[in-house]
Amino acid sequence: MNFSIKSVSSFHNEEAVQIFTAAFISDPLHIFAFPEEIERERITKLVYELVVLSILPEMNLKMHGAFVDDKLAGALIYTTPESNHNWSDKLDFAVNEMRRKANNERIKFIGEYAMTSGKYRPEVPHFYLNELAVNPEMQGRGIGTKLMLSVEPECLKHPTAKGTALDTTNIRNVNLYKRLGYEVVQEFEFYELTGYSMFKSI
Repeated sequence: MNFSIKSVSSFHNEEAVQIFTAAFISDPLHIFAFPEEIERERITKLVYELVVLSILPEMNLKMHGAFVDDKLAGALIYTTPESNHNWSDKLDFAVNEMRRKANNERIKFIGEYAMTSGKYRPEVPHFYLNELAVNPEMQGRGIGTKLMLSVEPECLKHPTAKGTALDTTNIRNVNLYKRLGYEVVQEFEFYELTGYSMFKSI
């Protein structure tokens, strides 16, 4: 098995959307927001089309991909201290279009969670791991771990960044991230879910 991690070009955007969709239909936040499985898959795909095709380029985020035999098996979207944090009219339009296609009032929970979790991000300059997903057929092979670790050399070289941060509502992920050196800096309630804001000093 030939394995490599590298930046993902727009050529692989559709594959990335498929991987994020397949991975996040079993995420506690998406299960809470969209209890019915078929609807959850449909809307999760719309959410990640927005993230990959609009938010990532407009806000100058980065995406690493894990390639197995030249096929995308996992993806990580992350924010650097230099990423554009200003929301634009173009993104407003993209979000409204996504909501129109979703036609489901429970889509509001995804935006609410992003706003809530954002309150607990570290105040020091850092790299933020926004979205991490591995093709369910390829999980359990350490791909997610390798993707997370792939950001750390860039963080180490950065003149101001103090570490990497993330959040999750999946308690199974918390234990994995702790093994990688992350600490829970804040637990927060989001409706019936518990969110965990985590940080790793680099």
